Amino acid sequence: EGSPAQRPNHAYRPRAGTVLPGCFVLLCQRSRLVDQDDGTQAWLAEGISIVALDRTAGDWAFRLIGDLPRIGGDDDHLGRERIFASSMANYFPDPDGVVDGMLTDAWIPFVDYMLHTPAPATAGQCGLVRARRKPFGTSQWMFDGPTLLHEFESGTKRHTHAAAWTPNGVLLSIGDGVDSEVLLLKHEEGTSWLDSDNWIAWHDMHGAPLADGEGGDVGANQFWSVAPGLEPNTVICGGDNVSGAIMRTIVPDDPQDGIRFERLWGVQPADTGDSGAAQCTCSAICRAQPELGGPLMARFYLESPLTNANEARLLVSEDATHFATVAGLRAAGSKLSPVALFGDSMLTTPMGIISDHGIYQMPLPGIDVRQPLCIGPGSTNEVHVATHEGDLAIEPVGNAEVYEVSRTGSDDLSTLAAMAPGHGPVWRVRRDTAGGLDLASVHLPAPEGGWPSGPLWAQLSFCNLTDGMVRPQVRIDLGAIEPHHRIGVASTHQWVPFDLVTELDTPIDGASPPLVLSLPASGEAPPADFLVTVESVTQSSAPPWSSAEPMGDRPPERVSMAFKPMAPPWIAEFDLHLPAAGFDHGLADRFPFIPLLTLQLEDGSALQLVAEQTYKRVHLYRLWANGTVQTLLTQYHVRMSRLDSMRIKIAAVVGGVGMDVVSGGRRGPIEQIAGTQCTTLPPIVGVTFGDEEGDLMIPMDVLRVSLWPEWGDVDIGIELDVDLSCQADLDGDGIVGGSDILLILISWGDCPPPDGDVTPPCHADLDGNGIVGVPDLLILITSLGPCPTP
Repeated sequence: EGSPAQRPNHAYRPRAGTVLPGCFVLLCQRSRLVDQDDGTQAWLAEGISIVALDRTAGDWAFRLIGDLPRIGGDDDHLGRERIFASSMANYFPDPDGVVDGMLTDAWIPFVDYMLHTPAPATAGQCGLVRARRKPFGTSQWMFDGPTLLHEFESGTKRHTHAAAWTPNGVLLSIGDGVDSEVLLLKHEEGTSWLDSDNWIAWHDMHGAPLADGEGGDVGANQFWSVAPGLEPNTVICGGDNVSGAIMRTIVPDDPQDGIRFERLWGVQPADTGDSGAAQCTCSAICRAQPELGGPLMARFYLESPLTNANEARLLVSEDATHFATVAGLRAAGSKLSPVALFGDSMLTTPMGIISDHGIYQMPLPGIDVRQPLCIGPGSTNEVHVATHEGDLAIEPVGNAEVYEVSRTGSDDLSTLAAMAPGHGPVWRVRRDTAGGLDLASVHLPAPEGGWPSGPLWAQLSFCNLTDGMVRPQVRIDLGAIEPHHRIGVASTHQWVPFDLVTELDTPIDGASPPLVLSLPASGEAPPADFLVTVESVTQSSAPPWSSAEPMGDRPPERVSMAFKPMAPPWIAEFDLHLPAAGFDHGLADRFPFIPLLTLQLEDGSALQLVAEQTYKRVHLYRLWANGTVQTLLTQYHVRMSRLDSMRIKIAAVVGGVGMDVVSGGRRGPIEQIAGTQCTTLPPIVGVTFGDEEGDLMIPMDVLRVSLWPEWGDVDIGIELDVDLSCQADLDGDGIVGGSDILLILISWGDCPPPDGDVTPPCHADLDGNGIVGVPDLLILITSLGPCPTP
């Protein structure tokens, strides 16, 4: 009220924005009060407006920068809700807009993102604003524009996703589906950028347009979020429904050179529970002070009804090239919860239940880029078919062309083939025109008698050769039952890991089904051009996991490490990473229990950390030299997925042990790690990854192993100033005996798991699995007698 923006019957709803130094720039949904046919009035959205909020002479000032006109100049889209957080998320510094470290000139692109409610969107706009100020003092930002660069009204589910400014033009993503495309908007050199008529749209800059009459189109890279890269013409893109969640592209001087996208982080999930429908999406990327090389943060999630908010990931990069998972969203929030960088902190708001409203803060972690030590089971990079090894045969289907590409040739394709993981054959699958869904069929050499019932594992890698996105699908042709998995590959000339796993009880029954490569489509399937290799096809408890890198680039493997003997107190920390071609949470029911590492103790006993993926929890076992297994601790809500960073902390004090495991980043504050009293441990003498024999079930990248001879300020929740008792001494009399057995029997049955730091209500649940039963009784029996003293 009282500002120049106040107009009769108009209202503004901020829904996106960016923060210049000292100034909020907000993208608003502009609505007006409309008379209804029934005589009532309603506020209906008609377009978008931009406002600024900053301080002048100590007071906050609200300024209307300007409006974009209604799409088409009429009310055809009146009432359509618009704007997502990515519609305006970053400013882009002008190459000459930094004076003595002070930003003085920035460009702010934005889009009118129409939501697909109540019907699929069919229109959109892209605009541009320029912000400038004098290079001294606290001078106020002045704005030029906004200018409408592009507008359209056509297509099914066609709306603007996001836009990025570069000196070579504005990059615009339009989606979804068959009408998606990427445009490069350039204004004619020597003309005013403020005049919309001076802007030219270069269409299909990533979408491989075809000649008239050929039909179809390779899908465009419909990225959903953008941020400035390290160089003026470099853009970081958050992919929408693609295997590469975060990509980089360089906008060329000449649009005729085209645009290629490079995958930086991401991979399609191996989620068997939704038949491969899960998609990777990064709909939020933000940079803190890009003019000074500030850090970049992104939010990544899976578009699947089987996932929730705390399975989303927050990523951080200091060089806009290497990314690490550092945090997860709050469980009470949404996978689309807003995220932001503020100083040295990451911020989010849950956007969930009222009791959880608010802004949550976490400090930015430090990032150290290292070459990991790759360890994994059966990492021989050879093609296996059960226990039989033989040549794979492939045949084209329909109008497709298939031929093998040499890994040792000197041409460009052979160079790409040499970079393929594994040692299996590399094929080129190509179709220049639209056609049927199926492209090729891979015939597998079957073991004698054919394949028994599942699960059947197929590990493949794809390399896209087109300038646009391809969405290949692999299925195992079993007639009525066809397990399948699809992947969206937007990056070009890069190998992307891809796998297919049947269900545990898939009835193959002696058949030798082929692997069928296809391009699913509602009508004629589009053209395609890609390389594919089959790394392994196996039927066992686990496949022979292969490395995502070529064999020659991998460091030597080591799965064990000796320590100088160290008695408690000590703390051991492990930084691990789950590789792109490795294990995924979607395969949890194939791996009920996964030994991650085993700490060897001087008396021949051990501590072993085991992940129970089906229920997203980890257990710390005590392995006694006589073969007895005792559960010391259980930690809940640990969900492991490929590309996750993991931090494991195991500690011992006199009479106690503690554990903390984080996968994919911390999801909440922690004041003390989970601890329990136990027999004082013998000195620790080494670590073995996997089980006590060094057998691994899943591949891992080892980044750091640390062992300290003291506990420091970390609290594991064990009171050391009272007499220690042992875990099975339920009545506290210092002896494990008949009365403790009676308490076990009285408490028999379900026992609620612990909630945070709250003590579980039934102490008789000795193994922490939520049930008082036979395992707890066995633990008690192995502890019969007087409790040990420190």
